[in-house]
Amino acid sequence: MTALYESRTPLHGRNIQTIIKAKSGNLADIPSSALYPVLAGLEKEGFIVGEWEKRDDPKKRHRRFYAMTLDGERRYRSLKKELQDVLESYLGFMKHVLTYASQHLSKEDGEEYKLNLQSLLSYLTLAFLHEPNYAFSLKKQLEQTFGFWEVSEGTLYPLLSELEMKGLIRSYWGHVVDGKPVLMRKDKNSPPDEPQTRLVRFYEATPKGALYQKTYGRKFLSALEEACTRAQFTCDYVYNHKPLV
Repeated sequence: MTALYESRTPLHGRNIQTIIKAKSGNLADIPSSALYPVLAGLEKEGFIVGEWEKRDDPKKRHRRFYAMTLDGERRYRSLKKELQDVLESYLGFMKHVLTYASQHLSKEDGEEYKLNLQSLLSYLTLAFLHEPNYAFSLKKQLEQTFGFWEVSEGTLYPLLSELEMKGLIRSYWGHVVDGKPVLMRKDKNSPPDEPQTRLVRFYEATPKGALYQKTYGRKFLSALEEACTRAQFTCDYVYNHKPLV
């Protein structure tokens, strides 16, 4: 929508892909399989209008040109306003994660992991479990470190279960005494007979988990840097309209 709004002239799909790719420094290379369903959806909602070009030669491929409607311009301005806080929060989060990760990542190339929310949260969780911690405290630490990212219990608990199933963390029943964990290590599924405080379940990284975290090497860091650059491009181009090329 930004490309169409700024162009003020009809564009075909390839035009839009080229503009976005150029303005992002070749980072945002949107595939046709992602772009055309979006264009179809915008056209169905009346935010853009498409028209096939007229060519005399039937052998030449016909292209569909798109232009923004008045409803589309209003929707674009509305979306831009709605996305302001989201974009700025995302950019701040990525920069913060990058700063944090740079201090903890191994400097050697390790196994290549895809950068997605699951792998990122796994890495951050393992980083906070170098000593015993319980889920509520872990949740607060993550949110305090990355203040613009609220980790829900529905996300954290399944992740902890998955990490434990993989042998990357282990858990024990115990209590918090004077701010420190008192763990019951004999049987992680058997609570102590006479609890002195509220019973909680503690988690800590296993040696396998600590090694797993260290395998995030330069490739993971490079992916984080690229994600941060993409976020900066999105914030600049979509929201701030800074000249990028």
